[in-house]
Amino acid sequence: MTKPLLTIGIPTYKRPECLGPLLAEIMPACEARGIEVLVSSNSQDAATKQILAKFAEYRYFQGVINQENLGFDGNILALLKKAQGSFLWLLSDDDVLDISRLDALLNLITAQPEVGLFYLNYKYLDGQGYPAIRGQELKYSLNSQQKYLDTILHKGTLISTNIVNLNYYRAITINPDCLGEGWIHLHIFLNLANYLASQGVKNITVTDILVQQQTGKAHHTMPEFADLFITKFLLTLERSTHDNLDLEKFKENFFKLNIKARLFCLGEGLDYASFCRVFRLVLRHFPLSPLDKVHFFLANIGLRGLVHLMSLFGRRQQAG
Repeated sequence: MTKPLLTIGIPTYKRPECLGPLLAEIMPACEARGIEVLVSSNSQDAATKQILAKFAEYRYFQGVINQENLGFDGNILALLKKAQGSFLWLLSDDDVLDISRLDALLNLITAQPEVGLFYLNYKYLDGQGYPAIRGQELKYSLNSQQKYLDTILHKGTLISTNIVNLNYYRAITINPDCLGEGWIHLHIFLNLANYLASQGVKNITVTDILVQQQTGKAHHTMPEFADLFITKFLLTLERSTHDNLDLEKFKENFFKLNIKARLFCLGEGLDYASFCRVFRLVLRHFPLSPLDKVHFFLANIGLRGLVHLMSLFGRRQQAG
């Protein structure tokens, strides 16, 4: 096949019920436009193998079944390594893209080949589909790395909103200490933004909606959510280079987008010691207003603390 301009990279793990419909939707349109679709599976389950075999007839399809589970981060790195396009669009296997805008997207990338990162606007899946603007040129802005860091990066933590120029990606170094936390894409974007700033390279923000995302709460229990979006997120920030990042502003934006809506249910499913540890992290690193703190205390700590104290009192009486 001719070398593609764009690769759509899809990491997957035991979700054939999502992967199959996604590929059925996008593969004919991508094949007709010379867009490579690269699937990297961390599972060798029969259903996923069957789906990959079904689409193997397409010239611009590549399905890879990893011999071991690389984890989310390893799977992202595998896609970045194996993509044959000049640009890689990361796409979650349960998200939906607007295939009617693929021509406009390819035209934009072709016209702006020196751009480092493309951020694509999104909305959450609501059953309403996309606005009727088929065939029109995409609305976009060309931004400095500083503006990207200040106003866009916190939204780019949703992987399906990002297209990476692989020529620039290959110039950065990955900190191995960031592997395994589930935020390797954030680590990459921080490092990449620093490198692009040093080279005077700009990014593009596409304001038209091209992606519909599943809501973030769909796949995480509360303990998993707290571990990923608070503990591991903060560890990744700590281990990444962010010389030009307004760290407090970034955490504030990330908090509003990804954490605040679930904040008042944080105690669900966490034992008391784990909850207290996470609570201290939230207070130390994220911007809670005085009203938020009161609400948070009443919703999570008041009753839990009373139950915990009663439990301790009961144990002391038994010991006596």
